[in-house]
Order: sequence, then structure tokens, then C-alpha cells
Amino acid sequence: ETAIPTGERIDREIARLREGHYLTEETVSRIDRTALVRFLSSRLFRRLAYAKSVQREMRFNLFVSASELPTYRGNDAQVLVQGIIDCCYIDSEDRLVLIDYKTDHFPRSVCEDREQVERILSDRYAGQLRYYRAAAEQLYCRPVSDVRIYSFAIGDDFSVF
Repeated sequence: ETAIPTGERIDREIARLREGHYLTEETVSRIDRTALVRFLSSRLFRRLAYAKSVQREMRFNLFVSASELPTYRGNDAQVLVQGIIDCCYIDSEDRLVLIDYKTDHFPRSVCEDREQVERILSDRYAGQLRYYRAAAEQLYCRPVSDVRIYSFAIGDDFSVF
């Protein structure tokens, strides 16, 4: 399978998912094949390929203090936060890494400044990723060593905190 060019493998997988009724024609027409090829060629994809364990789309429930919520005004009750972690993996050195995929679009001039994209996404999603980190640590009973965002806008991943 690795001898088949990446673009052709993507086309085969899309066809399989369409035929299995997992993807609609509308969804297929919106797939950015270039972004997928870039992801499959990324350092992150290579790290995932060599990981000891990879878990995707992990649902979680997490109780947090209401005072931690940005818009909450009132007593300090416990609030249930629910979400889905895109990906967690155990790397070759037995560290737990959390990955969140982001498809935010930016003007070309912003995309050309990687540091600016990283700063915008980190600021925009830091709160969400703190909850994801806490949930992953509960689910795995171990600390998260790294929280990363894979940005399809820049075609690469970076550490958030």
C-alpha cells in the first residue's frame, strides 16, 4: 500500500467511505485533498505512525468549578463539561500527547506568518484545551506531556503549552 502515491490512496479511501455511505457527495466535493496530502506527509503523521498507542475521538465528561468558566457569574457550583478529544497518543518515550485539529481559515498574509497563526490559535483555544488536558489526564491516569494543535491552515503542528 505504501508504494501507491498518497493522492491515489486518498482517492481510494474517499471512494470507500462514499460507497459505504459514510460520506455524502456534498462532503466529498468539499474535501481539500491538498491539505490531506500535506497532513499525511507531516511530522505529526509520522509520530502517530510510530506511536505505541493512538486513540481518536475520545468522548469525555469533566466536572469543573463554575468559577473557571469565562462568562459565569454566581456561586461556585460544579458544572459538567462534555467534549470530544480529537487525538491522544503515547509516544515512543511513553509520554502522553494530546492533539487538537483546527481547520480555521486565515487570509493568505496571515498564513505566511506562522508565529501569528500559532498565537491566534493558542489564544483562541487555550481554555478549551485546558479542559481537554484535564480530561485526558483523568482518562489515562497520567499527566499529559504536551498539548499540540495541528493547523490545516499552516499544514503543521505546534505546542500550545
